[in-house]
Amino acid sequence: YRAAKDKSQKTIENLSKAMEAAQEKAERQLQQAAQQRQTASHATAKKTLWFEKFRWMVTTDNYLVIAGKDAHQNETLVKRYLRKGDAYLHADVHGAASCILRAKRR
Repeated sequence: YRAAKDKSQKTIENLSKAMEAAQEKAERQLQQAAQQRQTASHATAKKTLWFEKFRWMVTTDNYLVIAGKDAHQNETLVKRYLRKGDAYLHADVHGAASCILRAKRR
């Protein structure tokens, strides 16, 4: 009888230790998940600019040059984004990209 009682008491103690360890592990996992969410939200914070869907570059004089990737984008560039004062560049070759050299705003 005494051996069974000791065995059941040890089992209860070990179960309580296992429960405490499981709770600590769960809390650590929750903290790690929260940290990962915070770092992931910082990484995705960059907002894409409107001209990033085209081919683009910035010159050494800080002018923005935008070019279309295909005929549809060339049309979109000319009809929607060409402003007064911008320079329009296009080669007289079939399939060449339309380019816009954006004028600086005053």
